[in-house]
Amino acid sequence: HEPAVMIVAAAMGLQAAALTHFGGTAVSTVVVTSTLARMADATLDRLWPAAPARTLPSISTPRLLTLTWLGYFAGAVAGTVLLHLIAWPLLVPAVLLLLVIALS
Repeated sequence: HEPAVMIVAAAMGLQAAALTHFGGTAVSTVVVTSTLARMADATLDRLWPAAPARTLPSISTPRLLTLTWLGYFAGAVAGTVLLHLIAWPLLVPAVLLLLVIALS
């Protein structure tokens, strides 16, 4: 199990370094709870605005946070499928992440 933990740690480190800014907007893709809290805050601000002049910071746009959660869901589905298809399913996201970094 130790090699699997090392692969996950390396992939999360690369992901955190590579995807902190997306299209000029900061987004956290490794800390699920902060993304969920930002999404809830942005949704509540839209439903019950406290001040008419308040604008949401770019890190709290509901559209971006929703897309982030859809990405989490797609990754969970892909991980579930890969667990049943190959012996080392953690290699797939690690290799994909390295490809994205190499092509950017």
